[in-house]
Parts: sequence; structure tokens; C-alpha cells
Amino acid sequence: MSLDQVTRRNFLKTAGVATAGLSIAASTGKLAGQSKKTAANDMLQIGVIGTGSRGNHLLQNLMTIEGVKITACCDIDQKNLKKGVKLAGGDAFAAKDYREILAKPDIDAVVVATPLYLHAPMAIDAMRAGKHVLCEKTMAYDIPQVLAMMQCVKETGMLLQVGHQRRYSPLYQKVVQMVRNGVIGKVTTIRAQWHRNGDWRRSVKDPKEERDVNWRLYREYSGGLMTELATHQIQVVNWLLGETPVAVVGIGGIDYWTDNREIFDNIQVIYSYPSGVKFVYSSITTNEFYGCNEQIMGTEGTIEMSTSGARLYREKGVKRTEFENFVMDFERQMLQSVAVGTASFLPEDPTKDMGTEIAVPGMTHDETYYSLEHFAKCLRTGEPILCDVIDGGNAAISGHIGNLAMDQQELVTWPEKAKLV
Repeated sequence: MSLDQVTRRNFLKTAGVATAGLSIAASTGKLAGQSKKTAANDMLQIGVIGTGSRGNHLLQNLMTIEGVKITACCDIDQKNLKKGVKLAGGDAFAAKDYREILAKPDIDAVVVATPLYLHAPMAIDAMRAGKHVLCEKTMAYDIPQVLAMMQCVKETGMLLQVGHQRRYSPLYQKVVQMVRNGVIGKVTTIRAQWHRNGDWRRSVKDPKEERDVNWRLYREYSGGLMTELATHQIQVVNWLLGETPVAVVGIGGIDYWTDNREIFDNIQVIYSYPSGVKFVYSSITTNEFYGCNEQIMGTEGTIEMSTSGARLYREKGVKRTEFENFVMDFERQMLQSVAVGTASFLPEDPTKDMGTEIAVPGMTHDETYYSLEHFAKCLRTGEPILCDVIDGGNAAISGHIGNLAMDQQELVTWPEKAKLV
């Protein structure tokens, strides 16, 4: 069966998905300890499955990492395949069926950069073939697939890294450490958004190719904004707090792009964590003013960050103008004789503090490079992956219950069957 015949419908048959009540008992360290290592002086042989835009970006980064060689490329689109082989140096093995790559004994690991619904079957097949895997986010199409991938890691002992690259950013690592050290006091609220202005649609010459090219717009293949964008930032919140959500509410809709898409063009969700922290998330496709960033709010300060930088803002009083002081004095006089409450007529202004840049000296690459460098290092040493099957699985489940909350228009709790270690 060729790659273009593999669909979500036959995943249960091709990948042997475990039952929904699957029990996962292995720890991250135990899984990593079972993995085979590659000698430090050996060239790592990597195969890239999916050489579209994201796959080729990963390929180009891998080509700059010492001791790594791209020896095989796979894509069902001939144009993408040719481009991938060219970027790999021109002599990489080319395949339209990913199992041809898995059958090659010299391949140490594969990168899975295909549409979401193919992540789990391909990653599971690769691990069963004795290959380590770097799988793009979101890790799996649904919760049963998440559990099946975890079971496969446990059974095979192969390394599985999930492509939440912020986990490897020196900047994000520094911010997480600062928050844990109490720099902004007790964290109570986190807010994030990923806003764009565009239809997310790719042009199609042949209508028969619509669902293959624009797979992100159809529920059979995609989880929409939650799985294509939101899980990146959800993973950051889970990591920062060291916990996973207990519940989520949300609302979404197809309210602007009326082009027969099946996934929401705007989503708004709120997650509740065991510590009491609330995480408010927004993703829209009609305005890009606020772009993509995260704001961590604590009792003593706020950190606003994105992949391009971060700033720390302290909680402190804002100096008011003479007019504002006049109004405040007038209020105080009134409140002495009229029992109308104690709230000011004037709301608090947004902070005028310009903040302090959070700098990371020596950060010479972006987070994608650092994630791939870490993957190569772990293949050589067998040390634990930072964003492994558990972290990636928790981010995936968080995203899936967010979609469920919006679909059902009710509060959804974390599924008991998906309590991961």
C-alpha cells in the first residue's frame, strides 16, 4: 500500500492502535535508557518523510548539524520529493512510499513531517522498524493515537522527540527558570495568542487535489488551529507549570472564511490547571496585529515573550497626571460623605513601564536548530529527550480536549484514561 492510500480510517489496521483504556506505566528515563546509541564517531543517517515546506526547513537545518547526513527523502508529491533530494545534496535515496526508507538498515532515524493524521502510523511503523523518530507537532491526530505511540515507545525503547521547538530555545528555558525562581511572584494567569490574517488556503490546480493540498482545512486530516498552532503554546504552559490542565471551556466558529472548510477560523479557549492557574488562549485568522506571543502574569510582575524576544515588567504603581490626581482627590472627598463604595471612577491604566529585556548571550540559532541539535545529541548519547512522548502527548491531549470543548460547547475535563506519567 502506497503512502497516498494510508488514511486515518485504516490506521487501526495498519498501526495496531491500542485500546482507549491502555495503561502506560513507563517513565521518561526508563524509556530513554532502553534506546540503542550511535557511536560518537559515526555519521548519523537520517531519512526525512515529508519534504514539503516544513519538512524541507527541518532538512536544511539538519544539513548544518555536524555528524548528520540526510540519506533518504520521501514524499508522494514528485516536486516536493525532487526539492528535498536536491537540498540533501542530490544523492539521497528517493521514495514515494515511506516504508522503503524504513526498510533500509543504514537509516538511524527518521523525521516525520507529514500531515497530522499520518504522524502516528508513520512514527509507530518507524519505531517498530528500529528507527528513532523526530515527529512534528501535534504528536497524534487523537487521544487513542497518543496512547498507541506511548505504548510503542515503551515496547521498542526507541527515542521519540516531538517538534515543540520552544522547549529547546535558550530564551524560553531562561524564562521558565526565572518564573520557577519566583521572579514574578506567584503565577496566577497566563495568556497567549497566535493571530494571523489570511485564509490558510493553498491554491489547487486540480480540484481532485483539494483535500490533499489543503488537508489542514478538513477534519478528517486536521485538528485545525488547536493542533496546527495552539499546541506549541500549550506545551510551553504545561512545561512552565509542570502540570496538565484539569478542564477546558471554549468557543470557536467558521465565521469569516465561508469556503467549505470544516475547521474553525477562530478559537477562544480557557484552560484550568490544578494549581488554580487559568490559561486564556486565542487564535484568529482575520487580524495579525497581536501576532504570536505569551504573557505570564504573576503577583509581582509579568513576562511577555515570543520566539523573537522577551521582556520583564514589574508590578508597581503608575505615576498619574495632575488631572488624574485631582479626580482621585475629588473621589476621596465624596466618599467621605456618600456611601457609594470604594472603587475608583478611574480604571487602572495599562502599565507605562517599558520593561527590561531578558537577554540570552550567545544564542546564535533559532529554536528549530537547537531542537534538531538536541535530537542528534540524544541519538549519540541515549540521554533523555526534552520534549519526549510524554510531554508531546500531554500537549496533544490538551489540544484535543480543547477542540472537544468547542465542539460540545461545554466544560470538558482531562480524560481519566489519558493520565500520563
